[in-house]
Amino acid sequence: MSVLVSWTEPTDSGAPVTGYELWMSEEQKQYEIVFDGRQRADLLNYLVQNLNRGLNYTFKILAINYVGKSEFSDELHTLAAVVPSAPLNFNVTNSMLGSVSLEWNEPEFDGGSELLGYYTYYKLTGVDAEWTMIEPMISDEFNQF
Repeated sequence: MSVLVSWTEPTDSGAPVTGYELWMSEEQKQYEIVFDGRQRADLLNYLVQNLNRGLNYTFKILAINYVGKSEFSDELHTLAAVVPSAPLNFNVTNSMLGSVSLEWNEPEFDGGSELLGYYTYYKLTGVDAEWTMIEPMISDEFNQF
């Protein structure tokens, strides 16, 4: 898993920026430098790789010029999560004129973050039929409609 961290070049205050240092903390661990770009003022982003799904990461950056290093930026917080896998055992439990009852089980993998709900779509049979969303399911307690 990876995250692309981007920043904007700061005002140089009379001495041009010559590079940057990007620091990262995983969960509540100590910060460590993940990008030492002291001579790379041309880079305004860095791809941080090999992150662990489901963990919180915090980033901060500082700029460097020939006078020294700036203060750290504000912290940037992110959760390393991806989309969950598809719900399991999707099934029609009842079908009557004008209504259908469905059920499913939670996905095998939540993507590293708590599931917040489900979106259910339907499509009428036909060549030009479009998918239409049914009111979102807010809780897995309501896995039927």
